[in-house]
Amino acid sequence: MTEIAHSWPQTREEFAEFVEALQNGLVRYAFARLGSLADAEDAVQDVLVRAWLARPAHAPAAFAPYVYRMLVNRCIDIQRSGRVRLAAPFADRPDAGRTPEELAAAAAERARIEALLARLPEREAEVLRLRVFGDLSFAEIAAVTRAPLATTKSRFRCGLEKLRRAMKGRP
Repeated sequence: MTEIAHSWPQTREEFAEFVEALQNGLVRYAFARLGSLADAEDAVQDVLVRAWLARPAHAPAAFAPYVYRMLVNRCIDIQRSGRVRLAAPFADRPDAGRTPEELAAAAAERARIEALLARLPEREAEVLRLRVFGDLSFAEIAAVTRAPLATTKSRFRCGLEKLRRAMKGRP
């Protein structure tokens, strides 16, 4: 993660740099949680606007984990409200020249990943999502989840091991 992600942006230019540096990771994480690119982009935009407006009142040591924590909470709120848009399987994904067969295979793989993550305790699944989709370091994940670094690493390791066993068909 870039250095800009660790300081609190005070100017529009600094905030624009932050958005440029982390927006893709934020959207990937939200998409993994919500399953809809439109909902993911809306959630990220909402969180970024709220973070910009809250900047005079809040000044955590690290801005990126603070924004990810806001995004985690926003995704949970959207899921609880039932407002997630259930789109056609390929409507949310730009095709980038991929064939319908490739799109179908990608959708099936995504559904498989979601099903595997759903079998994990939420704390472990969340650490895996933040690491894989959010591309956060363990220290940043610890800040987002408000857990000790050792606990964060343990949750990742345990979650990964449970996923490996599940993929091999073992309990």
